[in-house]
Amino acid sequence: MVSRSCVPPRRESSGDSCQEGPSVPSRGLNISPPPRTVEPVGLASEGAQLIESGLSTEVVETILQSRAPSTRKLYALKWRVFTSWCSDHRLDPVNCPIGTVLEFLQDRFTAGLTPSTLKVYVAAIGAYHIPLGGMSVGKDPLVSRFLRGTWRLRPAVRSRVPPWDLSIALQGLSLAPFEPIEEVPEKFLTLKALFLFAISSLKRIGDLQALSVAPSCLEFAPGMVKAFLHPRPGYIPKVPTNVARPIVLQAFCPPPFQNADQEANNLLCPVRALDAYVHRAALWRKSDQLFVCFGSPNKGGPVSKKRMSKWVVEAISLAYEAAGQPSPLAVWSHSTRSMAASKALKSGVSLQDVCDAAGWSSPHTFVRFYSLDLDSTPGSQVSNAGQPLQTFGSASLNIMWPYELVNRKWLLYPRSLQVDGHPHTLCEPQSALDPLRLGRHQSPQAENLKSSRKARSHLETEADVAPKNPVGKITPAVSASERRKSLTLDCLLGSARCLLFRCPLDTFSDSIHIRIRANLWNSTFMEEFSSVSAVELLVRANITIKSDIRHLVLKDAATQVSVMIYPEHGLADQHSIPWWIILIAVLAGVIVLALLVCVLWKCGFFHRVRYEDQVPQYQAVKILRQETPFLDKTFILHKKQWATHWSDGTI
Repeated sequence: MVSRSCVPPRRESSGDSCQEGPSVPSRGLNISPPPRTVEPVGLASEGAQLIESGLSTEVVETILQSRAPSTRKLYALKWRVFTSWCSDHRLDPVNCPIGTVLEFLQDRFTAGLTPSTLKVYVAAIGAYHIPLGGMSVGKDPLVSRFLRGTWRLRPAVRSRVPPWDLSIALQGLSLAPFEPIEEVPEKFLTLKALFLFAISSLKRIGDLQALSVAPSCLEFAPGMVKAFLHPRPGYIPKVPTNVARPIVLQAFCPPPFQNADQEANNLLCPVRALDAYVHRAALWRKSDQLFVCFGSPNKGGPVSKKRMSKWVVEAISLAYEAAGQPSPLAVWSHSTRSMAASKALKSGVSLQDVCDAAGWSSPHTFVRFYSLDLDSTPGSQVSNAGQPLQTFGSASLNIMWPYELVNRKWLLYPRSLQVDGHPHTLCEPQSALDPLRLGRHQSPQAENLKSSRKARSHLETEADVAPKNPVGKITPAVSASERRKSLTLDCLLGSARCLLFRCPLDTFSDSIHIRIRANLWNSTFMEEFSSVSAVELLVRANITIKSDIRHLVLKDAATQVSVMIYPEHGLADQHSIPWWIILIAVLAGVIVLALLVCVLWKCGFFHRVRYEDQVPQYQAVKILRQETPFLDKTFILHKKQWATHWSDGTI
């Protein structure tokens, strides 16, 4: 028997059925479907075509609602890019031929876009473009062949190494600040319930957003051993299935507990976390959505898919910190599906059951896009099937870590090196781990090192200085010919510089797990490998034994790990300054200079005082003898102290 209440009987029901009535008087929750909106761009293009065909506005609005709001928004964005491109080429985006669409797709493909992104462009153009030959643009044979060609020229490459460890995340969720669950803050309760729900159900974030707390949508079995959840009416998943199945959560070791292990496992029970969250969130809930905002200003209101995705990533980071581990890098919310599905498959669950729970149409989808190699969870394992090594002598593990190029630019910046199960085992040199103290308070020595290094990893010595050209510049790490192919950086070949970490294995008897965490130095790859299709870094390791035993042979004592790096083409171009900005800046500078010159001219800055204006000047006048007014001989002429002399023969 299943209880029809969304909360245990000890609490008041949170509202009516999500199929009955638009509101709930007791809680004030609005459980009616959200109002439908029509994108303006849809009415301007796709909707306009439908109206011109003779359909009424109401019919057009209903047809446009066939796509989700997020899909309409994405299509509108891609369509604006296409219309802008057509405007630059003076073409009609709605009535252009198929060749124009192919030229646009080729331009985007040359710019570095992936084939999956081009498929979105084709779908968006097909939604607004008039049919050609009675078929949509996306169904044109040439467009289909073009997309297949892009997949062959630029195949999708994904890493099968999980970016984070599920066991560490679960360990952190069972500790403070996520426990005790009855006393934790609202934020940590929400993050824990959402994360446990995501990995237990294998559902997308969009599916979790569509869940409701209405009694007909959320049901708890007696004894809190199971929970049944249904999406709100009218929700259409991304991959519709023939049979609508509810989400069933199974409780982990429900009380009463037989031993301490069962009690510890119950801390990670998704049903327990969901029950605690539903009852606590009822105090501030303003929407019937299952997960609601816990902070101001929209506390209690519905939460978006983007915000829920950030919550999942934040839950993983906080769980790592609670477990005493550094936060993992490059984590995204969708990785919970691949991580949980791979873990379930490894635990013995059939592949078909995993696909049914996740909503995948075929096992091929899981193998192609979601399958992970959990044996290569960040770190490396060293195992010993024979006698303990300490019986033979002093053993050590040597790791050659490629940390920089020959021109002293970072490659893999080492952050930490840990030996699981052996906290007192330290690998030397410890000073080489996180020398810049990234994310921490930097010491004066680290500040001096960072200020003196610039693009180098440490201070230069006479023997370590890289070759320089005659003008004193460092030679580039990659030649022009190498920029057009894949590269392999190996310390043994001299293309990279390595740090040698030595880890003692004195207490090593069975197996240990070594974790090395590092940062991929993005600026180095953007500067040196922007035109390279792929970069392979080789990390080498070997075991050495100092022993008095002669002819001691170690099998499989050396190995290497390949780290493949695929630069994102066009990323450097995205950060370059567009030409029109440079042109506007030049014109603005010329105008400002002209205004400045004009102001200075008005102020008389350019009106200089000449020498002739400062010294008195006198003009000589030639007087003829017959025009002399005084002819009296008694008149005495007095000579002036100054005179002007000239001789032209007239006087």
